[in-house]
Amino acid sequence: MPMIAEDMVDRSMRKLDLAALLAIATVMVVYLSVMVGPYYAFGDAIESNFYLNLPVSNVAIHIGYIALPFAVLTAFPLLLFPARQSISGVITYFRPSLQDTLKLHIGTTLLFLAICVGVAIIFEDLGVTIRFIGILGTNTIGFVIPCFVYLHICYNPFPSSSEQPVNEEVGGGCPDDVKADEPEGQVNLLQKLRNQTLEWHGALALFIASIIFFPLGLTGLLYDLTTN
Repeated sequence: MPMIAEDMVDRSMRKLDLAALLAIATVMVVYLSVMVGPYYAFGDAIESNFYLNLPVSNVAIHIGYIALPFAVLTAFPLLLFPARQSISGVITYFRPSLQDTLKLHIGTTLLFLAICVGVAIIFEDLGVTIRFIGILGTNTIGFVIPCFVYLHICYNPFPSSSEQPVNEEVGGGCPDDVKADEPEGQVNLLQKLRNQTLEWHGALALFIASIIFFPLGLTGLLYDLTTN
């Protein structure tokens, strides 16, 4: 989306919203087809790597086996580059002398290659790797961080006491008598929540559900690993 927004001619919010909706719709169609298709074809007998369910005698399957490594090799640099840039930014924040050095470039690249090779050697089941990445990475990037940013940016602060109407404007009552009815902390929390929009409350509910998903997902994954 940032690249589309940068290259778009006569950029407007309507065009950006349309591009975002089309991108999401395209991804949903492709991902749902890839997820539902193998289950529809093989049912409960499907492997975590559904390529193992395909008949090896088929010529098209042989072509797929040959093309798959090339697809992974060409996609890997696209995934490695932003990750390496992020890690390099963190390292150079503490070590500015390493900024734009060949040592940092080669070091971070070798580190990521070693991590990927180590994960590939340790985890023989592709399903475990995908589930672990989905629980930690996808849930964090897709739900936790966007909801957290939205809650922070779109939060409507409750007016401070200096902005509240004075005694004469509210009928001359004693403020101590008003506060004595309800605890101050509870009243403030309820007032702050009531001051937010419906979308903000939806983002808060999604954020809480995403946080709860972490221990549930990890517990289920560890249970499957220990019982199988």
